[in-house]
Amino acid sequence: DLEEHGNAPSSINRHIWALKSYFRFRVETGVVGAELLKIRGLKTISRKPRFLADKEWDRLLKVAVDAVYDLETGSHARLRAKLSLALLYVYAGGGLRLSEAVGMKEEDIIDEGFLRVLRKGGHEDYVPVEDEVVRVVKDWITSRPPNGRFVFPGKAPDSPMARRTAQGLIKELCRRAGLPDVHVHSLRHTAGYQLRKAGASERDIQDVLGHKNIATTGIYTTLVREDLRRRLPKRFASARQARMDWK
Repeated sequence: DLEEHGNAPSSINRHIWALKSYFRFRVETGVVGAELLKIRGLKTISRKPRFLADKEWDRLLKVAVDAVYDLETGSHARLRAKLSLALLYVYAGGGLRLSEAVGMKEEDIIDEGFLRVLRKGGHEDYVPVEDEVVRVVKDWITSRPPNGRFVFPGKAPDSPMARRTAQGLIKELCRRAGLPDVHVHSLRHTAGYQLRKAGASERDIQDVLGHKNIATTGIYTTLVREDLRRRLPKRFASARQARMDWK
């Protein structure tokens, strides 16, 4: 039972969709009855994506940068800190998916301020990033021992870092910053939120994040609106309070 094993409703629904597609073919060929197509999916709860507010982002960035400069030059701990910083910059700076970053090769870091990534559909894309992202990643490449062409190498020669390793390094960084609920995909959402807040259009953000459907990108407009509403100055409530005080 998928639900008993802790699978989310959305994950279970994907299994149901796959089964219904298979059964539809079997119904058309007369192997099974049409009643199998009546299987319904589970209700899903729409959750707001976890992104970092400005103060949280500043705190995480400080923890990551301080770790590099506070440790002894040439030490294993400092090398690990440079690795964590480079991963953070790639995930938050480019809004990359977990697999997109670990799959990058050295030639995918372009001096003019782009990361060349292989998207989920198998096509290449060029993601614009700040010059500082390129600098930090190249600093990591020149600091680490040579081990093939991958920017973030794995244990085996000329192999990419395991996804769980990259996720673990980011989780450890976030934990030290007091953000235990933040993970790699949260950094992707943070990139989308920060771009929208800075005035980038939904179409531009769709291109940066590699969304197939622009409706997916619309969530960042909603997040920015909600954030703005929370920060609105209380200009009118004071008048009502003053009136109550006069009574």
